[in-house]
Amino acid sequence: MDICGNWDNRFCQISAVPPLPVTKAAGGTTQTASPRLANRWLMTMADPTHSLLAQVARSGPDVLAVAVGGCLGAVSRLGLSELIKRWVPGLFPTATLLVNVIGCVLLGCMMTVFAAHPLDAQTPTPFWLSNRFRLLVTTGLLGSFTTFSTFGYETFDLLRRDEPILATLNIAGHVLTGLLGIWIGYLLGRQLTG
Repeated sequence: MDICGNWDNRFCQISAVPPLPVTKAAGGTTQTASPRLANRWLMTMADPTHSLLAQVARSGPDVLAVAVGGCLGAVSRLGLSELIKRWVPGLFPTATLLVNVIGCVLLGCMMTVFAAHPLDAQTPTPFWLSNRFRLLVTTGLLGSFTTFSTFGYETFDLLRRDEPILATLNIAGHVLTGLLGIWIGYLLGRQLTG
């Protein structure tokens, strides 16, 4: 048995367990905490039934689906943003706005399709309607494709450059076209599900 109990030592390295408490002994030397204290500390830090990393490890295929979707979404966002910047150069962050609107349309559509086909444990589900595919598309692909943090930064940057009208247009544009995109996606989803 290693310092993490039943777990392989790599688990402790991955989960970023902080170092054991250290005490100062007489003469200025340091020593690690007592084995009893260390064991209690490790049980709270690396408890295989409660730790976040253990829960993630149990849902490995779902995590992999989100990771694959996230990779695809981030790369798609980069490619589309660069393409839009070539078409529409200028100070206004058009690429971020369009990427977010496209993401809203896609999310509205997919969520409507998924809502029309609820998951049922007794009925076999095709992969494109499975929970894993839903995670891949919504949390992974569309979560990394849309860019709220970039929107926030670009709005701040416009304000910093003393462009309050462009900043206001950027905020209004994202909110209004985002809602419009969700609505359009909802209508598309309804068309797809009959």
